[in-house]
Parts: sequence; C-alpha cells; structure tokens
Amino acid sequence: MRATTRILAALAIACSTTVAIAQEVTVISGGRVVPIVGEPIDDGVVVIRGAKIAFVGAAGSFDLPAGATVVDAAGRIVMPGLIDAFTHVGTREIGAVKVTRDDDEATSPMTPAVHTADALNVSSSHFRVTRMNGTTTVLVAPAPGNLISGRSCVIALDGESVDAMLRLPHAALHASLGDPPKLRYGEKNQAPATRMGEMAMLRAAVTKAREYVAKWARFEEQQRRSMEDGEEQPDPPSRDLDLEAWRPILSRERPLIVRAQRLSDVQAALRFAREFDVRIALFGGAEAWKVADEIAAAGVPVLLGTVTTQPSSHETLAARMDAAQILEAAGVELVIVSAAAHNARRLPSLAGIAMSYGLPADAALEALTIRPARVLGLADRIGSLTVGKDADVIILDGDVVQPRTRVTHMWIRGKRVVLTSRQTELAEKYK
Repeated sequence: MRATTRILAALAIACSTTVAIAQEVTVISGGRVVPIVGEPIDDGVVVIRGAKIAFVGAAGSFDLPAGATVVDAAGRIVMPGLIDAFTHVGTREIGAVKVTRDDDEATSPMTPAVHTADALNVSSSHFRVTRMNGTTTVLVAPAPGNLISGRSCVIALDGESVDAMLRLPHAALHASLGDPPKLRYGEKNQAPATRMGEMAMLRAAVTKAREYVAKWARFEEQQRRSMEDGEEQPDPPSRDLDLEAWRPILSRERPLIVRAQRLSDVQAALRFAREFDVRIALFGGAEAWKVADEIAAAGVPVLLGTVTTQPSSHETLAARMDAAQILEAAGVELVIVSAAAHNARRLPSLAGIAMSYGLPADAALEALTIRPARVLGLADRIGSLTVGKDADVIILDGDVVQPRTRVTHMWIRGKRVVLTSRQTELAEKYK
C-alpha cells in the first residue's frame, strides 16, 4: 500500500511538472486592446497562459506573475486573430496549374462525401503568407463547381500535420446555385443543365438523405428494443457516405453554405431552407442586398465574397460596392471573406474597402472576427479576446484594415508564430 502511495505521489508530481512547463505565461502590456466583445482598453493587458487567454483588462488592475514573458505593445493595437470563413488555402497552390489544385472534384454534380481536410497540403506556402496580415483561422472550402461540392474544415494556420491544424473537422456542406454547375454539366449534356434542374436535384438529394436518416433511426430503435428483450440483433442498413454527409445538415448541427450570386438564386436558397428546415449561410451574395430585409428576417448569414465583386457576368449585373453597408443596415449577420487561396492575405484590406463604402468600423472588425466564429459554431473558442478562449492574438502597428499596417507579433493557440513567408525570404535573399 505504501509503495503504491509513493508511486501515485511521484506520478502526481510528474504530471504537475508537465502542466507547469506547458502553462507558460506571456503578458502583452501597454497597447490599445481591442477585444471585439467589449470596449477597447487603452494601456491594456492581455495574459496568455498556455494555449488560453487568462486575463484581459487595464494595466493597473493586474499584478505581473513571476517568470512571465513580457511583450511591450506600447503604441500598438492588440486584438484577436482574424477568421476567414471561406478560402481555398492549402488545397489550391497555383490556380492556373491543375496539378496543384485539389479543391474541385469535377467528376459529378453531387459529391457530398468529399472533404477538404483530405486534400490539405501542410507544406503549402499559403499558410505563412496568409497569416502575415493577421489571419489565424480559415475555413477551407471545396471549389463551387458542383451542385454539391463537398464538406469543408476549419483550420488554425499553424501545425505540422492536418490533425494538429484542424479546429473543426466537419464545418459545413457546400452547395452552388447558378452558373457553375449548369455550365459545367450542361456542356456535357448532363444534369443539371438549368437552374430548374439544380433545384430539382437538390430537393431529390435531401429527400433521399431524410429517408436514409429515418431508416437508420428505425434500426437503432429496433436494436435498442432487441437488446432489452434479449432477442437477436437486427442487421444494420448499408452505409452510404454521400447520404451520411447530410446528417449534420438535416439535424441543423452544421450549416449548408450555399453559393448564390443572382437575386433569383438567393431567393431559391431561402425557399429551400424554409422547405426543408435546414440552416444555411449564403456565400457570394452579389445581389443579396436587394432582399437584405428578407435575409435578415430569416436569420441567414451572408459570407460576402468578395466585397469587390463587379457587375461582370450575368449573375452579378446588380453587384455594388456598398453591398456590405446595405446588408449591415438591414441587420444581416455579415461576414467578409476572401474566397481565395493565395489572395486570402487580402482579407483585412477587403474590410477596409467595405468601410470606404459605408460599413461602420466596428461592424467591419466583427465581420473579420466574432461573426465568422458564430457562423462556424466556434464563438466559444475564438473570435474575441475573452478569458478562457484560445489565445489567438495579434499585435499591429496600425489599423488592421489599412494596407500599410504590419502585424508585428502573432500567437495561435498560445504559441508564438514567426511572421515570415516565402516572399519575405526571397526579398531578404535578393535585396
């Protein structure tokens, strides 16, 4: 018994030592802290303990812990890392070179089972260049070429493996209405060749998925009863991975992100959501401003991608630069996204452009931080400087939306990240 007690005590000491080593403390002091949720704090303090935020407040209300690493942020801005809720980062290296693209399974109009996490290139040069402008978290989406193009994941822009980077393995299922599916498959004399065909196929897919989920629910109930009665177990139904992908959508656990640019496509997406009681978010939304009040009343977020969309196609004839301001004024949950791979680095500048066309500054900051966190179901972990959340923190030498602003420091889940990229290394090499 005494030997056992000594062993347990030794294990407890070892564990406590491990925790102590892991719980390193960093104190960021002297800067203007912009927590997003809550008022800015001049001469503020943010304390990172391990991977979490441990304190946010005024400098005078905090006692410096012994052994802490102190970072002087005087004259600078401290805020949460940015969140880009629609990118192709890590799955598309060079858009014009097909061999470097793994974001588009262009073999069938319906590919719900494919998953961007399976295509992530952990050595992608995009990760480093994207985070240099302050982005710490991205949603990696499949390309919008198919009617149902697959599932997305949310990743932190730091890690040596896919598992280490994943923040949300299954973030959403993605649909695309309008030109991309009908042009791709209509040219092959294959459905869907029209917008009518798109909606018909979408309804058929959801109806089939509902039947599949109901079949499994009946089996699970039969299995439970047979176990209680001591009877022989029933045989399970066959698995269908395409239909499995719809489960979290039908239960409203995860959103269906629907690409819709033209007004009629936006309205079709809203009707579909009401008809099947699914939770959707609109992506693109070039003409969504026309029905901003209807979108707000439905509680549907808009991932405006991008704010610089021009009236350059049949789908975007009514696009306008002040769309973000119109959606915001109507009460829409507006999120600004890059919808890009290499150019995901432009995310903060896009918010600045939206501000120049009337979007209030506080709304622009929220559209890069807490709002995408809410849409993705991660607001309890990221999106603001709040005690207990993941320590995704950036320090900047100016306003985040200004092109000349430089991110000087970054932490992702409490780990200090080196802010270099292939571009800066080449500049250093050849200067």
